[in-house]
Amino acid sequence: MKTSAPQGACGFESHPFRQSEFGMAISTHKDRKYNIQEYDPAWKGSFGEEAEKIRKAFGDDVTEVEHVGSTSVPGMAGKSTIDLDVIVKDISKIADYEEKLDRLGYESLGEFVAKGAFFFAKEKDNTRIFNVHLMESSHPIFEGIIAVRDYLRSHPEEVKRYSDLKKELFKKYPNDYGSYRKNKDVYMDNLERRALGSDAKKDPDEEVRAKVAADGNLSVEQLKGLTRDKSVLVRCAVPVNENVTPEVLRLLIKDKAWETRWAVANSQNASVEILKMLLNDEVEPVRTSAQEHIDYLLKEE
Repeated sequence: MKTSAPQGACGFESHPFRQSEFGMAISTHKDRKYNIQEYDPAWKGSFGEEAEKIRKAFGDDVTEVEHVGSTSVPGMAGKSTIDLDVIVKDISKIADYEEKLDRLGYESLGEFVAKGAFFFAKEKDNTRIFNVHLMESSHPIFEGIIAVRDYLRSHPEEVKRYSDLKKELFKKYPNDYGSYRKNKDVYMDNLERRALGSDAKKDPDEEVRAKVAADGNLSVEQLKGLTRDKSVLVRCAVPVNENVTPEVLRLLIKDKAWETRWAVANSQNASVEILKMLLNDEVEPVRTSAQEHIDYLLKEE
């Protein structure tokens, strides 16, 4: 059975999506339990033990097992789930890899964020303890994952800033994981740009427009205008706005960026009719979130 735990599509905590670990507004996960704790040196040892199990299981098929995500950065506060980036030689052997990870206690969530990047999760007593992000080294996601980790490891002031933000958001939204993610995503998008050295290419007004799109008291016509914004981050923010209408959401369903369609699937203003239009989307996180949201709405009736 596959389990779904969107990891942030318009912004991610530990990259799969960026982890996708995928969102702008996760209405169907509003009551998801989570906790932010201080850095624990034991996380490094937990990674080492699990990485060794994976190396033994995969043999020569694996080229690298990297510790990524918040637990890989000394001094970083965060969730205690250990993220492992497993790099393999040939992703076409995914069926074999799934069997190996299944024997180690992992469940497969498939190509959860992008084609060629596979996500696996291991839980104990209903608590997520390990995430595996499996791909080839040439996959574009890999560069971003490692860049963010290495940037944080070499910038302790950024670690403190990010840790303080997470603690502040957890204090404000202890029982609302969706709002926690929504308010953290703009920061993460900016961080990845800096980690990849692309600040010079950054749209200086993008974050401002995204905040207005998400929180502004906008008219339907203004929201329609933002559906044509050049920034995916801005378009992702539109479904979060409390004034968004079915008409606006239908426009976003046609968006070329899967992240925007994923945001629609998680919009608290999306109706069952709108969500059904996403059930045949080409990207699995979009389909999964739409179905979860439909189930949630029908249960509430």
